[in-house]
Amino acid sequence: MFATRMLPLTRGCAAPTEESVAFAPDRVAALDAIVRAGVLFLGLIAGGCGKSSPSQPSPTPTPTPAPATIACTDAINTDALGGVPFTTFLDPISYGCRVVNAGDGHPVHDGTQSARVELKASECNSSSASADCQTDRSRYEVFDNNRGESSDGRIITYEVWVNVPVQPRFRPRGGNIMFLDQIQYLPPTTEGGGGVLAYLEVGQNGELMIRTHRGFNFDIQQQYTVAPNPVGMWTKIVWEIKGSTGADGYLRVYANDMLLVDESKPTLPIPGWRHSLKIGIYNAFRSAATEQYDTQVVYFDGIRKSYR
Repeated sequence: MFATRMLPLTRGCAAPTEESVAFAPDRVAALDAIVRAGVLFLGLIAGGCGKSSPSQPSPTPTPTPAPATIACTDAINTDALGGVPFTTFLDPISYGCRVVNAGDGHPVHDGTQSARVELKASECNSSSASADCQTDRSRYEVFDNNRGESSDGRIITYEVWVNVPVQPRFRPRGGNIMFLDQIQYLPPTTEGGGGVLAYLEVGQNGELMIRTHRGFNFDIQQQYTVAPNPVGMWTKIVWEIKGSTGADGYLRVYANDMLLVDESKPTLPIPGWRHSLKIGIYNAFRSAATEQYDTQVVYFDGIRKSYR
């Protein structure tokens, strides 16, 4: 599981003063003062003030909540999202993907903003586009709205920085799965009928992995470990894809500037198709988890996209 931070629990106390009772102007006020002093005295006993006591661990801190700022899909953001026009077909929620500010306590890789994605434990989407409540899944994701483009015969690069903040439980153990990034292959003008070339996956022990597929299905080709414990730090992922239906295509993935994945293979099933980045939180096979789900939060920043 992800590492947690243990903080000492301390209590501040102040002794009752004699004048609380001595200078009460009448009997009612005096009685009130005595009652308040008695309550405070009981609090001193319960809290152990004036005596040394072993410190107790506090609960794992929860991530900074998202303010009512702009959604990742409301406008093209040039700071955190690098001008990439993200969109979603999911039901709108006020905290799903928000552009947040460093000044409000949120982690930021560069600039002053990052994109914060949150998914609550009992939440599932029931839109016609993704009826997750009926299929044992939950998600909040946004994707590059690059309809009309084609990566066939071109090299497309996406750079993404990911930060998993300290939280009680990011990915429960069990037979469930969780993804944060997806490199999709799609028809030129629709999101239907495509698939996923590779994922940024969260493993059962909290590790980040690149998962690739064999052919154009979901058979796992390989899982490459990016970071065994990515909590509380920024991890850089660069996806480089040569779009091709032939053997000259390739998928290369750099993790923190080190080449981790280098697979030569067709990367498009049909000529003229495109690749598109999807970011967010995706859970599948939720009922196979052996631990309870909790609210999940992840940050993205420094997103860049280029062709050559």
